[in-house]
Amino acid sequence: MCPEQDEDQATAAAQQNQDAAAAAGILPAEHWVQAAREAANDGDNDSALGDDNASSTASITSTILEYRKIHGRTFHGEVGNAQYWGSNDEQQNECWDINHHLLTLSCGDKLHLAPIDKSKLTKALDVGTGTGIWAIDFADENPECEVIGTDISPIQPTWVPPNCKFEIEDCTREWTFAPGTFDYIHIRFLVGSIADWPELFKQAYAALKPGGYLESFEVSPAIMSDDDTVPETSALGQWGKFFEEGGRKMGRTFRVLDENLQMTSMEGAGFENITEWNNKAPIGNWPKDPVKREIGEWAQLTLLSDIEGYVLFMANVMSTWSREEIQIYAAQLRREIRSGKLHGYYRQRCVWGRKPLDPTPAPEHNFIVRSLTLHQWIGNTHLISPPGLLRQYFNLALAVAFLRESKHQASHLSPDEIESIWSLVQGVLSETSIISKVHHNFEGFVSITLWRIVKDGDPHESAQLEMWLPGYQRGNGGTPVIFSHQQFSQSWVLLGQARDYQYRIQEAQPATATHVRHELSSGDTNSTRNEKADGTSRNIATYINTGELVQANEIRSEVRSRHMTYRKDVGAFHRLDVDPNEMYGLHHTSSILAPVDGAYNQESDAEATTPATIAAAIEAFRSWERFYQQGLAHTRGNELDALAICDGNTDLPHATHYRYVVVAELGYVYRTLGRFARASEYLEEVVKNMPSNESRIKALGELAVVYRHLDKLNDAKRTCEEQYESAKVMGLELETERAIGNLGMVNYQLFLLNHDEEYLAVAIKQFEERVDICRRLRASTDSQEDSRRKTAKAQTATAHEAIAFHRDWRSSGWSKLAVQSGDPSKIAFSKLYCGRALLLDGQKEEALAQFNPSDGYTPVAALSKEPCEEYRGYIREMIDARADLTLRDRSGYSALDFAVYSGDKLTQDILIEALNRQLNHNEVQQHPSESALESALRKGYRELLQEILRPVLLEADKRSSITRLRHAYAKALATDEEKALQFDAFKYVRFADFARHGKLPKSSEKTRRFGDDGDEELYVIFMSYTWSKQKRVGGFSPDDMENTKYHQMMSALKSFLLEHPDVDPKTVCVWLDWACIDQDNRGIQTRGVAALPMCVAQCNAMISITEDNYYERAWCCVEVITIRALERSYHAHGWYEFGYDACQERKILRDGRVTEALSVASAKVTVESDRPKLEFLERQAKLLDITTDA
Repeated sequence: MCPEQDEDQATAAAQQNQDAAAAAGILPAEHWVQAAREAANDGDNDSALGDDNASSTASITSTILEYRKIHGRTFHGEVGNAQYWGSNDEQQNECWDINHHLLTLSCGDKLHLAPIDKSKLTKALDVGTGTGIWAIDFADENPECEVIGTDISPIQPTWVPPNCKFEIEDCTREWTFAPGTFDYIHIRFLVGSIADWPELFKQAYAALKPGGYLESFEVSPAIMSDDDTVPETSALGQWGKFFEEGGRKMGRTFRVLDENLQMTSMEGAGFENITEWNNKAPIGNWPKDPVKREIGEWAQLTLLSDIEGYVLFMANVMSTWSREEIQIYAAQLRREIRSGKLHGYYRQRCVWGRKPLDPTPAPEHNFIVRSLTLHQWIGNTHLISPPGLLRQYFNLALAVAFLRESKHQASHLSPDEIESIWSLVQGVLSETSIISKVHHNFEGFVSITLWRIVKDGDPHESAQLEMWLPGYQRGNGGTPVIFSHQQFSQSWVLLGQARDYQYRIQEAQPATATHVRHELSSGDTNSTRNEKADGTSRNIATYINTGELVQANEIRSEVRSRHMTYRKDVGAFHRLDVDPNEMYGLHHTSSILAPVDGAYNQESDAEATTPATIAAAIEAFRSWERFYQQGLAHTRGNELDALAICDGNTDLPHATHYRYVVVAELGYVYRTLGRFARASEYLEEVVKNMPSNESRIKALGELAVVYRHLDKLNDAKRTCEEQYESAKVMGLELETERAIGNLGMVNYQLFLLNHDEEYLAVAIKQFEERVDICRRLRASTDSQEDSRRKTAKAQTATAHEAIAFHRDWRSSGWSKLAVQSGDPSKIAFSKLYCGRALLLDGQKEEALAQFNPSDGYTPVAALSKEPCEEYRGYIREMIDARADLTLRDRSGYSALDFAVYSGDKLTQDILIEALNRQLNHNEVQQHPSESALESALRKGYRELLQEILRPVLLEADKRSSITRLRHAYAKALATDEEKALQFDAFKYVRFADFARHGKLPKSSEKTRRFGDDGDEELYVIFMSYTWSKQKRVGGFSPDDMENTKYHQMMSALKSFLLEHPDVDPKTVCVWLDWACIDQDNRGIQTRGVAALPMCVAQCNAMISITEDNYYERAWCCVEVITIRALERSYHAHGWYEFGYDACQERKILRDGRVTEALSVASAKVTVESDRPKLEFLERQAKLLDITTDA
């Protein structure tokens, strides 16, 4: 085709687009150019200027998709069916966060309108989560609910609540969630991105549990007015037409409200109790009503912050406007909104409906028969594959099939799918010899080929497991080479983190060349994985220096981390950079660029190891990584289980390095808990043994704080100085800021001790330096980071600035300046300093608001964790200002709990005395003393569970871990008098004695204490049951006159032994409350009740004797909550139900199957005064749970 024909066709297409736009009532771009000229003549055109005229070309880090670019702005890439018209770059993301606040305000400051029962809410889904801000807020508001946010662009933050996670998911394709997964599904602002709304709602219906709610919030882009102030020819009047025409061309309507798609689609899917809410949202500050006016101001801010980000995609679809013309239109739109003369609004609609409790699918639902999902395939393997080796072959085929499908469809795998595929592959590598070879590849990976196709002697397609081991175990000797691939490849990251550098390559002269090209020898095309097509090994691959000089210019770099999917195109040049201490696990290399002044020689001898060894190393590191991340999320809860992996697992590569990483975090934990002696031991070990790096510098800072609290001021000063100098040398400004702040505090303490003004002058100078650094840090956040991470950094810097202000000017009497610094931080210490400054300034109510925060984590609680005389003085000040000492944080902990756990008797006395004054007379008779007792029990639980029992449960040998657990528990009580007074010994009844007794034995009959039988291996079964309501003649008992409960237990135990022939009946023992909790001595009974969750942990299995009301009883709920936490966290316990089976018309033993959330708060108790005690036990039982569902 000749150029003239191309030009004619382009002209015809443009004319066709213009005709379509005109037919839709859209004014041409020339109209806005003329309007701009007229506005310029009016002399007030500056009112249209705003910050959104600035260029926005910042790239987004950690993307796993190739984004498209339109006029310098990024949008979701053209992959699959996914389409979204809004930009996904930083500037637009900030607008979406503002829009979230606007929509929440519109709904009466609520995150949802559907009447969901939060007490039963366990799992929620946010479809099209965008920046993730709604999901994060919902997770914060519902800490017991797991919240999943899905979106086509990975723009969500990484630091989120522990019950929130994000997955890359295209909701317009088949959903990967199993049917009946969610209690609540939230859909918002998908207008213009859905081609088939009825299908979307059908998928949501399938994913909901019976009784679950779907809520859909959408808007109309049409801007209208009730007083005719928004003419059709105005920029506001044209806004909706622009989107409606673009949506028509894309096949994704913007007329969701006009076509009533939410209501009709919900009805078609089968929802019931469908409810609709409508609202008019004003744009601008024209409304007189203050609530509407605030909403209008936020709508104006949302729209004006980034008009281009909203309209660029549509302009590209319409293919009629240039960027300059778009900017002119945007200027007119800003001018109209800011004038206040156009009283525009847009319509919002929220529709919600419930899935019936007994859903009966409509006839059209029969068409929704699709291929099985990965989870469905795995769940049905017992039906479609035989056991043993053949099943492992099937598992390998299933894993490869889904990897290939994901690659061929250019789609991603969700984190759950990646985890499931790895579990299949891990079993094959660990339990069979189906795959026996391990090789090095040329990027430094250890490689295991899972499957491949060879055509004409050359590899055509393959699936491989690749891993970079830490340090010296890498195979490329650290040569900084750049690779290209002879095949398209797609990768899924199992663990670790790497930075992927991508390059543009061009020919160069010797003066400008950076690299020289090496090509794989034609005779070695099969050896890139050290294998020939016939499977034999090669030791050396030959790369020939072509002499071609090139210049490699970095285009971008992106972080590749756990659960990511990413691709490499044929011929694309890239380099992976993995930290020397990092382990990284995830095509074919045909071309290598080596440095001009270096040589490249790749020897790739096969490792003297096996796939099983590699699989064990991967799983060990993944466990360490998971526990470490959980530990970081729960450091104040002292839950760093990763240390057990480092100390007890020889499969973990570079374990020493990871051990010190965790030990440093443990030092921080013990410091925040006020256990300074233990903290100094950990931190001194890290400082002594770690090389000079950022982790060591952070440990120095923690150690300096510990020394200050121990009044070792000279040691603190020396440590601070070392931290300060090391941080400056390494260019770590954040650590420099912290070090100078610590130095200032040490000199301030020396001033208080010696009353030497010179110390005060030095301290003030150091605090001023800290303020300067904080301001620099706040002003220079990395533009590539997401908005919430930048906000978090800014808040941290501002909090440190407020602390420095207070410590600086309070001592010199300049409290006004501390007040002016404000309190944007959510850190309790920052609230303390701002609250004190407000108090000194006479603003008592404002100060009290700082001392009594809504989240319950008070400054008094924070100070009670780190006891010293200085902090006790602050606590007394806050108590005098009416700080509420009864507040508890989200984990249920109060200031008194932290004081007891830190072991500080002086702070405990201060708090108990204050509680006596704060509570009324009736409460005083019980509350402070009982609070102190409960706090002491909390301390005992945390020390026993966290430091003694959980490390045993985490050991790899599950068969003997429970026996070792009993020994550890018995030793703890024998060596710690305080714990012996809090918790009773572990007791049981031998099964032979139980069988001969003929009725339920009492605590004074047949009961044995652990240790009475020596070190014999015992199999203890916990019997969970409800007490009989029928009174027994001749003395109280939990059983009736016919001994019904006893006979049920005997039947259950006999069934258990029949189904478990590997369990020797001679070793079987029984735990039941009537026998193992003292029924005569009140004091011992209290200790036995307190030990209930730990008794469950020391039993091998639990059998629940289920009656009609079993799961309604609070005591039974506590026991089931405990065994479920143990079963899913440590895989060493078993749980069974003994209940009636309608099909067999008799009671049978079966696996425990209840999955819904249980709660003591809603359960029944015989004596209401027992409920607080049971709620306490429930909270302690949750300490055993290390899963994300906890």
